Amino acid sequence: MKDKPGSAWEARLFRMWLRLLPTRFGPDVNANIVSLFEDRLDECGSRTLARVGLLVRSLADALWHGLGGWLDGKKHTKTTQPTVNTPRGLGVESMLHDIRFAVRSLRKRALFTTIAVGALGLGIGGTTAMFSIVDGVLIRDLRYRDPGKLVNIWMAFPSWRGQEESLNNYWDAIDVRAVDYLNIRDHASTLSSVAAFWEAWGEGEAAVTGEGQPEALSVFEASANLFETLGVQPVLGRVFFPEEVTPEGDPARVAILSFEIWKRRFAGSRDVLGQQILLNGISFEIVGVLPEGFRLASKPFEKLPNAEAVDDGLRDIWVPLGITGCFYNCAHFLQLVGRLAQRASVDQARAEVQTLLAESGFEQIARVVPTKEIITRGFGTPLSLLLGAAAVLMLIACANVTGLLIGEAPGRQHELTVRSALGASRGQVVSLLLTESVLLSLMGAALGVVLAWLGTDAVLAIAPALPRPEEIGISGRILLFATAVGIGTGLLFGVVPALSQTKASVGSTLRVRNRSGSARLLQTTVVSAQIGLTVVLLVAGGLFVRSFVRIMSVDPGFDPDGLVTQRVTLFQRISRQQRELLVGEILRVTRDVPGVRAVSVTTDLPFPGRGTNVGLSFQRNGEQVGTTVLFRATDPTYVETMGIPLLRGRLLSDADEGDAPGAMLVSESLAERNWPNESPLGVRISFQGLDYTIVGVVGDVRQEALGIEVQPVFYVPVAQAIARTHDLDLTMVVKMSSDPVVTLAVVRNAIWSVNPDIVLHEANTMAGLVRTSEADERFRALLMWTFATIAGVLAAVGIFGMTARAVSARAREMGIRSALGADGRGLIRLVLKDGLLSATLGLVLGLVVASWASSLIAHLLYEIEARDPWTYLGAVVLSITTCTLAAYLPARRVTKIDPMEVLAEE
Repeated sequence: MKDKPGSAWEARLFRMWLRLLPTRFGPDVNANIVSLFEDRLDECGSRTLARVGLLVRSLADALWHGLGGWLDGKKHTKTTQPTVNTPRGLGVESMLHDIRFAVRSLRKRALFTTIAVGALGLGIGGTTAMFSIVDGVLIRDLRYRDPGKLVNIWMAFPSWRGQEESLNNYWDAIDVRAVDYLNIRDHASTLSSVAAFWEAWGEGEAAVTGEGQPEALSVFEASANLFETLGVQPVLGRVFFPEEVTPEGDPARVAILSFEIWKRRFAGSRDVLGQQILLNGISFEIVGVLPEGFRLASKPFEKLPNAEAVDDGLRDIWVPLGITGCFYNCAHFLQLVGRLAQRASVDQARAEVQTLLAESGFEQIARVVPTKEIITRGFGTPLSLLLGAAAVLMLIACANVTGLLIGEAPGRQHELTVRSALGASRGQVVSLLLTESVLLSLMGAALGVVLAWLGTDAVLAIAPALPRPEEIGISGRILLFATAVGIGTGLLFGVVPALSQTKASVGSTLRVRNRSGSARLLQTTVVSAQIGLTVVLLVAGGLFVRSFVRIMSVDPGFDPDGLVTQRVTLFQRISRQQRELLVGEILRVTRDVPGVRAVSVTTDLPFPGRGTNVGLSFQRNGEQVGTTVLFRATDPTYVETMGIPLLRGRLLSDADEGDAPGAMLVSESLAERNWPNESPLGVRISFQGLDYTIVGVVGDVRQEALGIEVQPVFYVPVAQAIARTHDLDLTMVVKMSSDPVVTLAVVRNAIWSVNPDIVLHEANTMAGLVRTSEADERFRALLMWTFATIAGVLAAVGIFGMTARAVSARAREMGIRSALGADGRGLIRLVLKDGLLSATLGLVLGLVVASWASSLIAHLLYEIEARDPWTYLGAVVLSITTCTLAAYLPARRVTKIDPMEVLAEE
């Protein structure tokens, strides 16, 4: 049976499926079945969901009937017409009969159905929610034309040659010079186009003034072919003309807005084209609006554990690229994005770019990496880990329902035997039971979709900043995934009970209704597997929780309570004296606001740890010594406002401002590293051509995150830093004693009263910044422990159900034992033995798997060993306690069995 030329992929897949079935119908019969399937497929037309639905139903129907024929031992020949070929289609009438029976059967067993659907809903819901996140972040294509062809290009210097394929180092991401960009753009045959962009205007920000409150927006410069390279068309207006972006000279003053800025600042008016927008006091004509959600990832950099480490790719305004003076030959400032030519690979493009870079006379290493890899870098392993944990939870749910179905077997044995006695084949009975299992799992999948819809929002609320958040949600492909998972789990947990329930002969099952020893062994195995998987999740969750607790117990080095931060920017070129007066006036009006206890300013804050590592030099033992340290410029009250302890010497004071001799504070780690066992007070330091004297030593402050080692830092008066900046960009730290929301609103109005052109960025609390820095650890710990808790509940339900069935099945035995003098405690111990045996076997298996799994997450833990004994002990104690309680409650029923009633039945 060969595939027809041009046949649909659904027909080819269905034909292949028939070949894999355990019962082969013969080429002629298979051809008839496929022909009938293709007719039904043609009736569906181009409706994708209808075609996929028909395919799924047909695959399942062929599997059931093929499995049934194999169990019945029927041998199909080329002339034998199988039962699956009905006048209406592929076993439709038979399937509808099985579905009607399954609905009636599940309705009669409402308690069992509720428990099974709830367990499956939790498992499928957790898996679907995590898959929706993984799909949105890692799997979905980027919103560009043919996104698989896009690459990012940058360079590195030879000192990092040993890390040529590594994307884990911030310093392995050097921007490209304009001369190299133009050379690559004009001569790279493996790249059909190469575009450039960069974050101009002072780290990508410019003040937008005019109508409304001033605000800072990200402004990027772009080459004329950037949007054409990406395959992005504006929703309004146009992109840049080539003549508006010149390699040398001043570019045209035109601007393209993001969709979000157009909606927020211009109310989505189509009259925006031709209007002027003021950027740092310079007027630009608006010529276009980009599509909603347009994002462009920047170069890769080290992912710090805080929200600002994730580049969301959102850019507010685009202006033409200008290349003048030293920017042409000297400065490394451009970021490149290219599109691979037809039949060109990433490796070929990398080799060619390497050759073109070498022509510049500098030895440089080319970096050519798929754009999607840049965006998702650093998220694949953590998200895949959590998806794996959700999949384990789903397996636990399947094991739970399997155990319940096996426990239901004795009560249904008579019904199934009667059906066999009336002529139903084993295959038909198995098909009936499988239909019931799949229907049960589809009900669980429906519940799971609802839980996933609610759970995805809940997960995103606690998740750290993720790339591509706009792609995350319950879409059609997620619904298809949940449906496929539902059918798959139905077959997974339904096959074994269906086969076990149809083994016995008709005569023996009519006479014996008790559960067989083989069924009991099978249920024990299923429960053991369930306990083992639960232990794995308990250990993983325990490790993450203990790691997170360790991190949160770390002293940040300051007191965050009551501290609110407000970044202040003034994009105006004013004199040094004017800047000093402006800062002083801002501090004065802020201190006068009711509810404000203290106010200070600094160039950079800890958490998220902005700042620059700068070089210091000083004399030690007659030799000039240099070191690299983190730099902070603050006012004299900053250390006190933050609650940083003074260890030696004095703090900065008003006498250190202005033209006074330079004074400096150093952190404890900086003092210990450079002046061990001696006092650094009085040491003269050279920094940026000025001399400073160390006047005090203060405590260390965690700069980036609680889990990252302390960085040495020094503090100098902010007035001297102001003298060296063109734009005023400071962060205020306000200590409040009243409601921060109300007080902050008054503070902002007070600042604008000083200068209405001051840009006030979003305010934060220091406590919130500290919490944000540990969002990754909190997310993993909370989600993993949630999975472990649900798994523990499902395991308890499984143990409870198994023990309850055991008590019911052994009621006669227990009554006789009681009549012969056995006491209640002895009978309870006898019943508990089976349940605890399953738990013990599962516990041993789970600890072995957990030991292996914990080594995979060791790099994500903070000051906790992967095989931490306390975590393993806690998982063991929790598992044994849960299993014992779950088994003890139904085991108590044996004490209520009346031995006289049992003897009377005998």
